[in-house]
Amino acid sequence: MQQGEKPYKDIFKVSYPAFCELVLLTFTNMINMMMIGRLSSMSISAVGYSTLPYSLLISILSAVNTGTTTLVSWKTGAKDQKGAKDILGEAIILNFFLGIILAFLGVTLAPAVVTFMGAARENFSDAKIYFQVISSSIVFQSITMAITAALRGAGETFIPFVYNIIRGVLNVIFNFFLIYGHFNFPALGVLGAGISSLAATFVAFLISLYVVFLSNKTVLKISRQNFKVTKEDVRKILKIGIPSALEQIVMQGGNMLYYKMVASLGAYIYAAHQIGMSIGSLSVSTSTAFGIAGTALVGKSLGKHDFEGAKKYAKSTILFSNIVSVFVAVFFIVFSYPLALLYTDNTYVAKNAQLTLILLALSQPGQSTQLSLSGILRGAGDSAYPLYATFFGIWVFRVAVAYLFIFKSGFGLAGAWVALLLDQYLRAAIVHLRFRFGPWMKKYN
Repeated sequence: MQQGEKPYKDIFKVSYPAFCELVLLTFTNMINMMMIGRLSSMSISAVGYSTLPYSLLISILSAVNTGTTTLVSWKTGAKDQKGAKDILGEAIILNFFLGIILAFLGVTLAPAVVTFMGAARENFSDAKIYFQVISSSIVFQSITMAITAALRGAGETFIPFVYNIIRGVLNVIFNFFLIYGHFNFPALGVLGAGISSLAATFVAFLISLYVVFLSNKTVLKISRQNFKVTKEDVRKILKIGIPSALEQIVMQGGNMLYYKMVASLGAYIYAAHQIGMSIGSLSVSTSTAFGIAGTALVGKSLGKHDFEGAKKYAKSTILFSNIVSVFVAVFFIVFSYPLALLYTDNTYVAKNAQLTLILLALSQPGQSTQLSLSGILRGAGDSAYPLYATFFGIWVFRVAVAYLFIFKSGFGLAGAWVALLLDQYLRAAIVHLRFRFGPWMKKYN
């Protein structure tokens, strides 16, 4: 970054497509949940039992994806385009084999998984088949995620925006036909939602392959020559990526216990919880977009050995993320009940969902700080501290405090969401201390 140059334009250029992608995908996921909710509250719960276990499987791919994003950003900053392409080729190979293993585990273990999550007799069958179908999509999703990780590392966030939005829109369209049975299609209910997700994921997979193999839309166009796995590159990818994968595993594993505790409060309370999480993913998307920008821009700056530029990008990214979080918080508070009614006509469920959104609004400053800062630290290769923050936040506060509030103090759903709020602020404090006082940029190389 040149002296006097402001980082805002670059942050906007990288974060805006990622922001639009994640927010629009969140909206399509919300619409999907609304469509399922029109079947019954039990259907929402059935899908909810699969959400966390699926995320846990996907999180293992972070071992490759996070390292890929960081290394591609470093090599792009250093003008090493061939090196960046080689990293992408290796990431595709690694994720392909991981994807096959994870899909097999998901399909095979589905009955045990949804039983553990608390599926009732009334919705066990729906929960099991839905988890099996979406688990099979991991084979395609894994390769798409490797390509997305590399493109984001190169700062090309618009391309993933395009194919992921196509996926989201197709998912909604397929739902219309397969959930309800319009235009002589079979009315498959929850199974139809799973098939729709699988089909849309496959289309996005094909588009992502076209982009990096056949089109001229990216600097990361690859060929067979880039599919060479080297021990040194794999070591670098995993050195950065494994802490991120462990972070996600710790988070999703903790969340599985957290969700299981909430599920013990009954199917209707769990449906309200799922609605809150569905709407709340909108706020996660906004903060994650700034984290993506932080990873790419800080990584590129370090690749050019521009340490002052890395600091400027980091501070501006945090500021932007916090400003946006204030608007999101106000939105949740003002529209909490009308948003809940979009999912269900059950006023008891809607009222409880409203409570979750108000508590979620109060957590926004902490959430935006920890997600944007975690992305910045990963851009410097310092992926261990987000892991430490997640471990203490999820297990010490979200899980342990939720247990006390739900089962010992009788605070029910409100207690679970207060625990979530405390978790966000603890994680924010840990990564902020690392950013403020730790030698995070020394992790580069």
